[in-house]
Amino acid sequence: MARRLGVRRNGCSSPAYHLLHVISPEDCSLVPGIFRWTNKRHHGPRQNQLWATSGRQLLVQPVYTHYPFGWLLPAHSLPSMSLIPSLSTTLCSLFASVTIVSAAALPDNVIERDVVVLGGGASGAHAAVRLREDYGKSVVVVENKAQLGGHVATYIDPDTEVPYDFGVNSYTEYPGAEDFFTRFNVSLSPPTRVPLTTTYADFNSGEVQGGYVLPAAADTTAALRKYLEVCEKYEHMILPSYANFPTAGNVPEDLELYDNIAALLDDDVLYSSTVVESQRTDDGVTLRVRTRGSSRDTVIRAKRLLISFEPTVANLRGIELDNEERGVFSEWEWSTVYVGIAKHSSLPVSGSLTNTPAAAVPNHWLELPANPFVGRFDYMGGGNFRVLVTGEASTDSCEAQRMVKRAFRTLAEAETIPAIGNQTLQLAAWSDHGAMHLHVASDTLRDGFITRKYALQGRSSTFYTGGAWSAQFTTILWEYNNQYLLPKLVASLE
Repeated sequence: MARRLGVRRNGCSSPAYHLLHVISPEDCSLVPGIFRWTNKRHHGPRQNQLWATSGRQLLVQPVYTHYPFGWLLPAHSLPSMSLIPSLSTTLCSLFASVTIVSAAALPDNVIERDVVVLGGGASGAHAAVRLREDYGKSVVVVENKAQLGGHVATYIDPDTEVPYDFGVNSYTEYPGAEDFFTRFNVSLSPPTRVPLTTTYADFNSGEVQGGYVLPAAADTTAALRKYLEVCEKYEHMILPSYANFPTAGNVPEDLELYDNIAALLDDDVLYSSTVVESQRTDDGVTLRVRTRGSSRDTVIRAKRLLISFEPTVANLRGIELDNEERGVFSEWEWSTVYVGIAKHSSLPVSGSLTNTPAAAVPNHWLELPANPFVGRFDYMGGGNFRVLVTGEASTDSCEAQRMVKRAFRTLAEAETIPAIGNQTLQLAAWSDHGAMHLHVASDTLRDGFITRKYALQGRSSTFYTGGAWSAQFTTILWEYNNQYLLPKLVASLE
């Protein structure tokens, strides 16, 4: 695992080597080392994406991706860091301190825009395009990942080169949504579904729940029609935004497109970047942005800030919050969601393994798995299975992977699937959807939470979009932007 180390001087470098945390999907253990990548499109290996090296599948988590300017290290082979883990810790600490000093010593890049958008997911990318192309405003997008698209994730099977969309499967039909695809020459078609044979099993015991009976199709349709009749009475309160939600006392939740958006926005996107410092006033904002792999920070001065990711206090690191903002954003409860592609010969081809608690038998349909849980293994084709994990707010990526492997072993031990032998479950792709399903307690909602939340729009030159502000469906969020957010934001610039 040892590698020879390149040296960066005067803006040039021999093959770029970077200090990484590399996680083994087999046991989620840390594999310290110095590795190299050759991906020219992105700043480095995608965080939380699997990466093959030395014949192993490893999960990349960059720590520091730039050796400090002028810092020389021996070019002879280093000893394997797996043999001396303390060296890895020492180097991490050393590079952390030197990199910060080095970045501060160099002049900042300074750019000025009408609007800076934090987050290039579905709502952020859409807003950036419309602001620049339709409203004539200058924009810059700051995106933490190495690509746009948010929850969109595509796995390309290396054996067949067939792509599998395992992050976002399809889009909800909603007025105006098709026009946005059309402007990027992205064609639409009905979603394809592989016919699956479903096995209902309790993933805690691994046992098949053979007595579980689904409701009759006619009964399901009738219930959905009744639910629709109830919802239609309140649609104006919740779609496409919550702007008309009752106040306190009156209360009775694809990759090609984003590649084309990235090409359009071009240099108006800063990838692999995060805000480390901010100043916000009613007259505008100033953000200091740090890009992984860059030797200096970027300072963005903008008239307005648009935050498009889920506004939890943890996600807003680098943004100074006032008491009102912190009070609202501290109320959230949420789930963490992870999706991946699993491979193993014991998984049922053309089948679905669905987590169904024993208490749901025979027809207790509201008995659902307790959080956190692995939801299902669904066959996608070519030996690939989509796996879905719903966790608590504290469930991290490694724990979610361990849950998947525990559930898989439990199913095998109960003989619900064939014996797994010495073959381990392979997670060929993995994506962290982060905080989702943001919600508050019912009493908090009755006390005017939505009103207080929406009152933050425009405060300190800051606006918000994303799943915390409307229904968590891409096309509905686009219409939230169209009808509510963008007119409000643009009017504030006039």
